[in-house]
Amino acid sequence: MTKRKSTRKTTNKKKSEAQKQILLEKREQLIKKLTESKREESAPELDRGDDLDRAAASRDQEINYMLSSREREELRAIEEALEKIEMGVYGVCERCEKTIGAKRIKALPLAPYCHDCQSEMEVAQRRNRELGL
Repeated sequence: MTKRKSTRKTTNKKKSEAQKQILLEKREQLIKKLTESKREESAPELDRGDDLDRAAASRDQEINYMLSSREREELRAIEEALEKIEMGVYGVCERCEKTIGAKRIKALPLAPYCHDCQSEMEVAQRRNRELGL
């Protein structure tokens, strides 16, 4: 039985290392994208052209801000996942502390909750919205 546990730990460690590499690559891509987006934001063209040009430039700037905001949130989630890998708790549901299924982790590597807990929370959120809470 000790040998079986040891093999399982080795397999989990290998999976965690593979997942860590995927997350590190994703983090690098996001940082690069955010850096490029920041460069574009620093050279606004809102003071040039006619009203239509300024409106289009303003809209583009707003879209870039919304995208970078979403990307910053994803970057934060990646950092949290990397920290969990280091702590040895990656793939553990934050709510029930059960293991998150391998298929879910593969599809959603940043998932903090198992499928059941996520579903329960979504149902509760929907119910609260319907009740106006």
